[in-house]
Amino acid sequence: MADKTEHYNEIGFCITDDKTADLALRRIAEELAELNRLSALKNEEIAEINFKFEAARKRLENSVQYYKDKLSEYFSGVKHKVTKTAEKYVLLNGTLKLKRGGVKPKPNNEKLLEWLAANGYTDYIKTEQSPRWGDFKKILDCSGGAAIVRETGEVVDGIDFEEVPDEFDVEIK
Repeated sequence: MADKTEHYNEIGFCITDDKTADLALRRIAEELAELNRLSALKNEEIAEINFKFEAARKRLENSVQYYKDKLSEYFSGVKHKVTKTAEKYVLLNGTLKLKRGGVKPKPNNEKLLEWLAANGYTDYIKTEQSPRWGDFKKILDCSGGAAIVRETGEVVDGIDFEEVPDEFDVEIK
């Protein structure tokens, strides 16, 4: 068997033939397997921490709700300031508040749009426009560094070009 050091020179690992290329692929596979193992371990740890956190969150939220319920009972039994929309009682460490509910309008966008259009309130209708790029690029020729409509030869303004570098990757079986 060949010595491992024969695949190295003064700058590091060298691929000189199919055998060393295949060795490099095996090393990549080993490293990816180790990464997957560590990722699985990380996910297990995160799941355990999340479980503990959720248990603590529920316990603390229940405790907070318990004290809020007790303060609400107390609030209903003391004289407090009453306004048109709220009631409040001030203490040294905070304020107890009761915000009165009511009816809040909630639009049905589809019906409201129809009504606004039918009754002349078009100033209250928002119109948004954007290019249908996926469809438009199908009729373009962008091979020469400019966007040109194939049928008419028109040069299209408003299209920038971005250099995309080559990307090398390997596939592990």
